[in-house]
Amino acid sequence: MDYTYEESLERQPRMQTYQELESLKHAYKLAGLGYWSIELETEQLYWSDEVFYIHGLDPETYIPALDNTADLYHPHDKEKASTLLQKAMAHGEAFEYELRIVRTDGSTRYVRSKAECFYDDGGRAVSIFGIFQDIDDEVKEKHRVEIAEIAHKTHIDGSGDGYWDWHIQDDYEYMSPRFWEILGYLPEEKPHSPSAWQDLIFEDDLNVALDNFNKHINSKGQHPYEQEVRYRHKNGSTVTVLCRGKVIEWDDNGNALRMVGTHTDITYLKAIEKELRQSREQYDLAVTGSSVGLWDWNIAQDTLYWSDRFKEIIGIRDVLHTASFAEFEQRLHPEDRPIILEAVENHITHKEPYDVEYRLQHDDGHYVWIHARGQAIWNRRGKPTRMAGSIDDITIQKNSEIILEKALDFQKLLMKVNTDLIFVKDEKHRIVEANESFIGLYPEEQRDKVIGYTTVEDYDPDEAEAFLAEDKKAFREGLSEVVETILFPDKTQRTLLTKKIRFEGFNHEEFIFCIARDITQLKKIEDELLKANGELEEFAYRTSHDLRSPLISSKKLLDIIRENIEQGDIDTSLSYLDIVIDSLRKLEELVSDILKITKLNNSELELTSVDIKALIDDSLQKFSHMDGYEDIHFYCQYDYDKPLILQKEHLILVIENLLSNAIKYRDGSKSESFVKVETERNGNQVSVKFTDNGLGIPEKSRRKLFTMFKRFHPNTAFGSGLGLYMVKKSLDKMGGDIEYNDVEQGTQFVVTLPLSD
Repeated sequence: MDYTYEESLERQPRMQTYQELESLKHAYKLAGLGYWSIELETEQLYWSDEVFYIHGLDPETYIPALDNTADLYHPHDKEKASTLLQKAMAHGEAFEYELRIVRTDGSTRYVRSKAECFYDDGGRAVSIFGIFQDIDDEVKEKHRVEIAEIAHKTHIDGSGDGYWDWHIQDDYEYMSPRFWEILGYLPEEKPHSPSAWQDLIFEDDLNVALDNFNKHINSKGQHPYEQEVRYRHKNGSTVTVLCRGKVIEWDDNGNALRMVGTHTDITYLKAIEKELRQSREQYDLAVTGSSVGLWDWNIAQDTLYWSDRFKEIIGIRDVLHTASFAEFEQRLHPEDRPIILEAVENHITHKEPYDVEYRLQHDDGHYVWIHARGQAIWNRRGKPTRMAGSIDDITIQKNSEIILEKALDFQKLLMKVNTDLIFVKDEKHRIVEANESFIGLYPEEQRDKVIGYTTVEDYDPDEAEAFLAEDKKAFREGLSEVVETILFPDKTQRTLLTKKIRFEGFNHEEFIFCIARDITQLKKIEDELLKANGELEEFAYRTSHDLRSPLISSKKLLDIIRENIEQGDIDTSLSYLDIVIDSLRKLEELVSDILKITKLNNSELELTSVDIKALIDDSLQKFSHMDGYEDIHFYCQYDYDKPLILQKEHLILVIENLLSNAIKYRDGSKSESFVKVETERNGNQVSVKFTDNGLGIPEKSRRKLFTMFKRFHPNTAFGSGLGLYMVKKSLDKMGGDIEYNDVEQGTQFVVTLPLSD
């Protein structure tokens, strides 16, 4: 589809607005933000896709409406959400809230919404726009920190894995993920209500807990709320928990409002107590090993005991399973087996410490990383009789280390292959890490000295201070971003977009991570675009003016001509008609030049073989009808007349403009006028020199020679002011150039054209 110039200008803001809207939608999606709007006149409600996803609803099937959205909120939050929305719709009040929604799967999530009203020119609210964000993880983390602080302030032992926050009057109780993990459940499987845990606790223990709760309430917190209770695990086993808590909020009437506490899983401790009661020696050895999973090897009898926790770690579900040292050897990873057996031998033979890491095969076939400690017992003759200890499951830790190691390797690879300049500086502005692209900037003999170098060693103090200003800003504010022009070690000058981000290393040392992208070419394109936009604005203004002026004057003259004809004054009418014709001729010339510029900017012409001598001769023949042509002597000297491979139409435009200007602006006061055209080869270029002894160009105007709408002799002959501008543009398209030389009288332009290989 083709558009006029004016239509293109009108479309440009709309396209820009559309692009900005798409970018905004993309940014919202990346940030996990939904947005919604209400048209107040129609009460039409719109949700973005993210709002549907946060609610757990299908955008294809669920239709949001004002009369059903309140039902999506938690019963205790529904009224507040409705009230805020009604006030906004009635009075245009902005609002912000953090409330709970209930998803279709029954789970509860915290959300944040912030809304503002928009008004028409009369000040009437016409719409409401709001954002919608899932902040469930943020709120839960806030709760965790809050509980930890409360636990510290209220002397509640915070060492338990699970914690809870009971809003007593609302019948709402928040239980942390670890609370449910202890009982074998995922957090989303259970609602946040007291009944959720009361259904799992042993009935006798529930009575104990409720009795302690009432005593704690009646004593205003003086009676401690602490007891050991048993729960039914999801897998049917029994979990023993140490439950402790304290009321932290009371109303004016002395009613308890809020209570917080912790759950510590002591199941394994209870099992250990039982085991220790059965074997005092095993207990002593276990203490030495600081056990998690316990093992006891009777060397003399060659029997091996594994505790329930040990079995759990490696997936053994049979509580009656009897282990053996042979099984232990078999479960060891083949790569670890010789190392661990040697460590055992060194301990029982040479009493070297036994503190090792190895992999044991789980019952499902995968390997579990183990950190094991142990201690042997020797008899009076120094012969080992028993060896016992503990194991910790460190699989997550080891996997994290492996992932971190791979990530570091990948990071190093990225730094190596990245063409951006990447480097790290310490607080003394020394380079402590750099990629190959950065180091490659320096001469080869200096590259081994880059690390530890500040890059300002050779600067004077003021220069160094200016150069390091962005470093200091990054250390001070955490971030710096700047576009800067730098003289590189290879003496090239480049424009860089440099970002610097502060980060903390080991021992709390601060560094800045720096990445610089070479945007020299982009900056050049940007500058050219700004220049082109400036030219476009001037072009639009001047074109509008120069097109309208002759049309307006011609219309007025035609009105006068009509009146004169009606009055019988034919001679005056004819003279005015000549003026109109001349004005329209000039308008035709301007339109022709405008069309040429449009063609220049919007077309890519094919390369053809061009006979420059023939083009010059044809142009002179074409202009032979021009006023003053017969009074000019033309001299053509072709020292180079071989064909050139160029865009023929561009070269014709250059030659015709320069020749027509030389004819048009001859100096009539001189007895003899001349125009000289010369061609010669200079290396891989051909120069065409146009010299005349005409009116010349005023010195003050020469710096604007090749800009639009510049007329240097407006009283001598008509010109659009676009000729030399088009000449320069055409030569740019061909890879050529033009320059103006000072001559004693007249003008001289030298056109340079490239020779093909």
